[in-house]
Amino acid sequence: MEIKARAWFPITKRMIHFEDVIFCDEYDRMCLDIRESDSTEEYQHLGGRSYIPNEEGSTSWYIGLKDKDKVEAYGDDLIAVHDSVWQIVWDDNFATYILKHISGEHPMKEIPAWNVKNGKVVGNIYENKELLV
Repeated sequence: MEIKARAWFPITKRMIHFEDVIFCDEYDRMCLDIRESDSTEEYQHLGGRSYIPNEEGSTSWYIGLKDKDKVEAYGDDLIAVHDSVWQIVWDDNFATYILKHISGEHPMKEIPAWNVKNGKVVGNIYENKELLV
C-alpha cells in the first residue's frame, strides 16, 4: 500500500496533499513534502497534527482503497453507499478503518471499510459539513 496523506488547514481553508512521507530526524518526527504550484516545501507532522508556518492542520491518511469511480479514499472522507452517507474513521479496537453511519436509513451504525469500493466519495468532514446532518 502506498503511504499518502493530506491535511486540512482551517485558518486558510485549504486541503493540502502531501507528495512524500519520510521520518526526518532522531525524534521520529515525520516530514511531509507538499507541492503547491512549482515549489516543494517541507512541513512537519507530529502527534497526529501537521504544521505549516503559523498554522496547525488535521492530517488524513490514504486508507488503501478507492471508490467505484477509482477515487482514493482518506480518513475523514464521506462516502455515499447503501443509500446512506458514511464517514471513514479509525477504529482503535480493531486497528483498522471502518465506515461510521452519518445519515440516511441503514440498520447498521458501522460497516467494514471495504464498502468504499461499492460507494462514492462525496466529500470530507472539513469541506462538506452540510453532509454531516
